[in-house]
Amino acid sequence: MEVKCPKCQADVTVSSREETAFCRECGAGLNIEMDAEGFALVSAGTDVAKDTRRPGKPAFGDDPILADHDRWRQGAMFAIVFGLAFLAGVILSIVSDYTSYGIGFFKSGVNRLFVICALFVSLLCIGGGSFLFFTVNRETKKYLRAIGEEDETPEP
Repeated sequence: MEVKCPKCQADVTVSSREETAFCRECGAGLNIEMDAEGFALVSAGTDVAKDTRRPGKPAFGDDPILADHDRWRQGAMFAIVFGLAFLAGVILSIVSDYTSYGIGFFKSGVNRLFVICALFVSLLCIGGGSFLFFTVNRETKKYLRAIGEEDETPEP
């Protein structure tokens, strides 16, 4: 049966076996009294339900651990994008120098060292960011499984 929440006027579905229910919109605790004719809504308390989120709404604002995981995931994405942009810049620089100076450009030890270091830094950013991104996703799934919200895995 559906009753209206006295606090926010939202429809709340209540079964005849429940003594208390929670409004999905405002989280108010609804006290229900059973009698021979059915049940009646007695009062709406100020107790807030444990899970008042609507389905599909991410839990990042509610759970500090998930919010922290989201920040780490964003940092990992930044590292990956930075590494890709840096790699593209290095490749464009190599192509430009090769077309300007020919193969003699790479005979200088300083030029080779610059190219090797720049490639190393860009690949380190890409690899480290990817590792961090997948590690945080795995830990988020473990955490959600531990608290019983396995189906609500946040999208990156």
